[in-house]
Amino acid sequence: MPDLTATGESGTLYAVILAGGKGERFWPLSTPETPKPFLRFFSDRSLLQQTFDRALRFVSVDRVVLVAGEQHEKVSREQLPELPASQILLEPSGRDTAAAIGYAAMQLPVDAIMLVLPADHLIPDQELFAADVRTAASFVREHGGPCTFGIRPDRPETGYGYIEVGPEALVPGIYPAKTFVEKPDRARAEEYVRHGSYFWNSGIFLWKVSRIRELIARHLPELWEGLHGMAVHGGQGRPSSEEDFRSRYEALPRISIDFGVMQKADRVLVMPASFRWDDVGSWNSLTRVLPLNDDGNLIWGEHTGLETFDCILYGESLTMVTAGVRDLVVVQKGRHLLICHRDYADRLKELLAGLTK
Repeated sequence: MPDLTATGESGTLYAVILAGGKGERFWPLSTPETPKPFLRFFSDRSLLQQTFDRALRFVSVDRVVLVAGEQHEKVSREQLPELPASQILLEPSGRDTAAAIGYAAMQLPVDAIMLVLPADHLIPDQELFAADVRTAASFVREHGGPCTFGIRPDRPETGYGYIEVGPEALVPGIYPAKTFVEKPDRARAEEYVRHGSYFWNSGIFLWKVSRIRELIARHLPELWEGLHGMAVHGGQGRPSSEEDFRSRYEALPRISIDFGVMQKADRVLVMPASFRWDDVGSWNSLTRVLPLNDDGNLIWGEHTGLETFDCILYGESLTMVTAGVRDLVVVQKGRHLLICHRDYADRLKELLAGLTK
């Protein structure tokens, strides 16, 4: 296990990247072995690699930490050869974001600043993102956090959580959070967009390490006891053996940082982001961020079509031929083939539950 606690000065910024997943949202292109963060949709760099590149705009490589599942160790090392093995924290099983964040927080200097970056987001505005992080980090050094980056909604999205902010800024560009709202129905989402004081919860967080440890101890005492027990038993967060670490980690409660901490914490900050953001959560979401042809189709691979409109077509090794269809998702990878109406693309989890491999 790594020991990063001895490095850094007071207020030093660290970037903690969370990578993993079950590989369901973009099946069959994604799999449990290579879920969304490791896919290359937008360039020759995967979403994980793009997140790493983004982090290096405001921290040095020795202050980047990756949290990933054991099953993703090989692909993580292949995609990030620049990152020392000591800065890759491997989870023996996924226990959701509170455990992953708590595990990372136990490895960092207690007086450091910790930026949490999901590895599966698309943020094309690199300089604007770095500028927002620097502004927020400057305030968090005094305030402590937690701070999250809010995305101004441009549509009534029902798949995201929302945050309502107070009317008065604490400092220019940073507001107090009033309420957290889980995924709303369509009517409420439309109201939030009209209201103007609601933002999407990006899942990008910033806080002092001491503050997030305090909040976990207060609001998730069972998780804190488990994390603290690992640290005490092994010293500086290192269990005495891999078997001990595995058994202790797998006993941690499974809960998200949003439910477990952010919705309960006091003095939560929101910085409305100046950068563009998308969590590219399904095949349909790609049509928001990638170019379409004149018929509204998004196409990878060899395709010949007649009267084909508004489709998402991906062929890894086969030529696709379509005629007289619209609003389909067709994805071929290896021996797997997905064909569904775009209205069903967000229900892949249900579909895969009955898949016999």
